[in-house]
Amino acid sequence: IEMGVTIAVAMEAGVKKFGDAQGAIELIKEVGKGTPLGRILGNGAAVTGQAEASREMQISAALIDSLGLCLFVTFATDDKPEAWEAVRNMVNALYAWNLTEEDFQKLGKSILSAEVGFNRRAGFCDTDDRLPYFFKTEKLPPHNSVFDVSDKDLDGVLKF
Repeated sequence: IEMGVTIAVAMEAGVKKFGDAQGAIELIKEVGKGTPLGRILGNGAAVTGQAEASREMQISAALIDSLGLCLFVTFATDDKPEAWEAVRNMVNALYAWNLTEEDFQKLGKSILSAEVGFNRRAGFCDTDDRLPYFFKTEKLPPHNSVFDVSDKDLDGVLKF
């Protein structure tokens, strides 16, 4: 049941088309191979959801930032789909474009891919993208939680 929910979360996030039976089998095979995506999926729906939430927030923030809008707009757009539609309508009106929601997602991903590529060419690697160790050990009130996404899972977040 857990793997089924995990695959559904991954499909909802756009990793595979929802309902793609062959795609579901491919995702299960990724777990067996131990690929970065497979390790995320193998940790279950909760971790897949955390990693995917991080990924989606970064896509949104990159897009909002590249449009020259305040980062606080990201929080509104992530909570209200109609806010994304308003931003998209604004961009389409300004440039006489007809971008879809899918186009916006692709644009956000391409911005992040360009940023990662720039950092790699500048000599930075995955180990440079780590939070300080105390984030994993010092509990954060009021829930006394720590950052518990593994480095391996984190490394796969921006691989499109």
